[in-house]
Amino acid sequence: MRSQSQEALVTLVKGLVNGPASWTAPMMPKSSFLARFLPGSTRRPQKRAEISNQFIIHASVQAGPWNAPRLLAGGEYVLFNNQTLECWSVRHDKLVWSYERNGPDAFVSVFGAEVVEGGDQVNIIVCERFGTYGDRERSLIQILNLNFATGMSTRLLSDFYRDIYGFTEAKICGNIACLLLRQYGSPKKNYSILMDWQVGSCLKLAANDSETPFHLSLISNRVLFMAENFSGTPEISLINTTAFSRHWRQTTDYSTLDTLHISEIEADIRDSVALGTRKQLYPWNRDFGAYESPVREGTYKVLLQLVGYTSRGRTHAMVYSYSLSLPNGTRDRVIWRRTAAQSAEHMLYGSSGFSYPGHKLQFRQRVYAITHLGDPSHAVALDLLDDADSPRLSTYTGAVTYTSRSQELVVITYFK
Repeated sequence: MRSQSQEALVTLVKGLVNGPASWTAPMMPKSSFLARFLPGSTRRPQKRAEISNQFIIHASVQAGPWNAPRLLAGGEYVLFNNQTLECWSVRHDKLVWSYERNGPDAFVSVFGAEVVEGGDQVNIIVCERFGTYGDRERSLIQILNLNFATGMSTRLLSDFYRDIYGFTEAKICGNIACLLLRQYGSPKKNYSILMDWQVGSCLKLAANDSETPFHLSLISNRVLFMAENFSGTPEISLINTTAFSRHWRQTTDYSTLDTLHISEIEADIRDSVALGTRKQLYPWNRDFGAYESPVREGTYKVLLQLVGYTSRGRTHAMVYSYSLSLPNGTRDRVIWRRTAAQSAEHMLYGSSGFSYPGHKLQFRQRVYAITHLGDPSHAVALDLLDDADSPRLSTYTGAVTYTSRSQELVVITYFK
């Protein structure tokens, strides 16, 4: 960074805030304005993004939805679930570390990671499953600290959890980690296990009832929770982790935990999402995430997408953007405001999650493409391998990480 010119630094910051310049779709002719709201708005993208750099990891990877590789913050290392969890150096195409499974019938089901400040270590939460059915099935939850330079990991927490259902998502931020279970079948079962791994305490958190699905994001010392409230309206809650102080339990048996409902917790913010005339659309498909500003510490962009179907079977998307600023040395309170709301007869198809600038990866007319929440009808095609599988969009750097089904590779592609 110190060797970069002022012009280069300005370009870098613009890229972090706005995303790659080649991801900007061309302006549509006036005659095409109405086309973006018609069913044919999912037409094949015309513009193609420009590649700036590409890295190949030769890891004999088994492709599949369970193995979406994750490029870690900083772009130097990538994690993926290749029979067991592996960490590879991007620039050197070299295995740095692999997770030791605890038995021949064990497999890693979900994982999450956070690079520690300084960039030389990462904290990883791993959910390892055992057995195949009934009472034999259980999960081993481990939190590890991995040193990139030595390739050595240190165990920070290790607990078993007995349940016939497997967790579907894992997250970690600072001293708080969580495992989410979302089950949409019958009976529905939706809850999260929150863990303060530094002191070994945990709690079980759910929406106002265990059948209501929810989304949860961890940020600095806080939890962002999105679910329908008692009136059936989507509601975002911001909770300081200090509000959980009397609910933490010192136990290694998560199945004995009582369920804590979101309405029972004091929240810094509770904001109902105004659906207007679209309230009766059903069912809703949700996508929710919080992304810290790359230039302002403690300031976040919160993005929410809701998708429903009209009585005529047409999709309708609503996308909301919020700004969240946490207290700091010059600000003594939480600042929360809605910055944008988009509504149109189209849908941001694609994998879950946005990038910080608001881009989303989607599969349109057999081509992977980038769209933006500001105008989802415009798409820019990406030159990925023909057999690209489970691509994942980075939060800031404009990189797409994916596996190749036939060549058994991990590919990290950056765009101009």
